[in-house]
Amino acid sequence: MKFRIGDGEWTDGKLTLEGDALLFYELRQKQRGLLSKLKKVENKPTLIIYLNSVRDVRRYDRDILVIDYRTETQSSEQSSPLSPVSSEEVLAEGAQESEEEVEEEDVELASVHVMMSPDALDDLERELIIQMNVLEFSVYFTHAGSGGVLSLEKHIKLQKGIVKISNRAMWIIGREDHKRIAWDSIVNVDEKKRSRYKGVVYAAISVDYFDESEDVIVSSIIISIGDTITTLRKYIERLLSRYRVHDELSDTENQILAMIYSGAFDFSDIPSMASVFGVEEDEMTRYLEHLTEIGILEDTNNGKKLTKKGIKYVMQLSKTGILGGK
Repeated sequence: MKFRIGDGEWTDGKLTLEGDALLFYELRQKQRGLLSKLKKVENKPTLIIYLNSVRDVRRYDRDILVIDYRTETQSSEQSSPLSPVSSEEVLAEGAQESEEEVEEEDVELASVHVMMSPDALDDLERELIIQMNVLEFSVYFTHAGSGGVLSLEKHIKLQKGIVKISNRAMWIIGREDHKRIAWDSIVNVDEKKRSRYKGVVYAAISVDYFDESEDVIVSSIIISIGDTITTLRKYIERLLSRYRVHDELSDTENQILAMIYSGAFDFSDIPSMASVFGVEEDEMTRYLEHLTEIGILEDTNNGKKLTKKGIKYVMQLSKTGILGGK
């Protein structure tokens, strides 16, 4: 295997999981004679990452895994680290009202890249996610189709699993697989109608997000007892608020975005588009430039298009029924 600490060089090495820590050892070249070389494992680890300091695990490629973690210095500066509490403990302790657990990870994390066979990385990734020292909820779940459309079958197959939440992402973990959903990929979260089964009230939320290609919006449905879902939804919405557009946009800008989203805006004829909105061409150009500057639009060969941030913003407008700003 190979590993790379931060922005450093790739190093041949050995990785072991011992107790509650990952140990990275460097393989050094030892000269024997004039030509031959022998790789030797260093006695002391080059890097030690304690499992409770891991805050994100993400696949950079099939054979590369990125581990983001808090250093000892960062840990000592934080007085209230997140603990791997269950949904029942969260409810009992009223943790849903605690800002500390949401703010705890607002520090720059250290990272290490790990390169090895995809199968070995699958095992390592899953183990790190399961051991991750973050909020945890017991749930049932299913993954829906494109656009959040569930199967029309009468009986939807549910998996039993857990949801984990950090400031970087949420993970839906089943018996055999897992899915990482980054916060900036989530478009919308809706709580569904509650129902009662054998005297217990259950609720569900639908999480809509961009798939790995970032071209299609898919959904996952998460089900648990009502209070657990309420708490989970509050955490998700609180973290999602950081990735929403907080700039106040004008009514005209909102209408422009709605038109772009619907595919009716013609970037090849800006004068006509300006006329539709009753503004001059240079004013329309300024609107488009401003929307690009704040990351809602991005340049393409054919004009501009909505970014992920822009799509989420327009969908939020549609959800609230608000198509106006200041």
